[in-house]
Amino acid sequence: MKTRSRSRIAQQKGKQDGAVPEENTDKESADEFSDSELDDLVHFAVDHMKKAYLEEKKSEDSEIKAKTFAEDFVTLDSGKEEEDIGTNVSLVKNPSLLKTASVSREERIPQGLESGFEKELQTSEEDTVDRGHELQMLLAKSAQDKLLEKSVLKPDLEKQHAIPPYSVSKKQQWKERKKIRDASAGEGWFNMKEAEMTPELENDLKAIQMRSILDPKRFYKKNDMKTLPKFVQLGTVMDSAADFHHARVSRKDRRQTIVDELLADAEMRRYNKKKYMELQIRRSSSKRRRRMKHVM
Repeated sequence: MKTRSRSRIAQQKGKQDGAVPEENTDKESADEFSDSELDDLVHFAVDHMKKAYLEEKKSEDSEIKAKTFAEDFVTLDSGKEEEDIGTNVSLVKNPSLLKTASVSREERIPQGLESGFEKELQTSEEDTVDRGHELQMLLAKSAQDKLLEKSVLKPDLEKQHAIPPYSVSKKQQWKERKKIRDASAGEGWFNMKEAEMTPELENDLKAIQMRSILDPKRFYKKNDMKTLPKFVQLGTVMDSAADFHHARVSRKDRRQTIVDELLADAEMRRYNKKKYMELQIRRSSSKRRRRMKHVM
């Protein structure tokens, strides 16, 4: 309003002077533009106030609805709980059920979350102490057993002739390992163990070493060792089921050892007797030659 009054006063002065200055016209246009901006600002402020009022109202309505929903939910749940408790109490008070289930007054289910079954699950302080004591005893016993594993003093100490050494030297350990290695033929021979040398087994091995004398028409390779082998395993040849009974060796002719089989063979005995006589003739002739040399 002040700007309008000032512009009017300036116009009157200009009329009196006979000319309107350019500066006054510019001020009027600026005043008119500022009035429009003020109107826009007023409208924007009013709209903002309306929006803020509406948002506050919406938030208040939502809070009221949430409160009412929670109250309704609580009332419904409480009603259901009261109904359930009433039914439970009526069932417990029924004399027929009390006779069958033998429920006492103390074990009746009260209102709320507590029940009579929790009394059975609850453990007393004495039980917990006893269990802790048992666990401590077990742990102490296991630790004691671990310590006594390397102990030399054992219950059967009096029956032993000598106490085993507590520590073994490296040389003694090497000797023990060598004994274990020598006790078997090795992994290449499937860890074949040393055979127990009996007189029957020894005679069989000697006969196998002298196999070239048994049959003159058959050639055998030279023996790979002069002494008897240390690791030996003997087996039996099983008869085939496809062979007829006359092709097999009868039970009467079967023998337990190789020497017994050789002695039972007539051809081998004849050939052996012939060779033995030849050896006796050679020995007698050699003795005669020696006697003649001494005489001459």
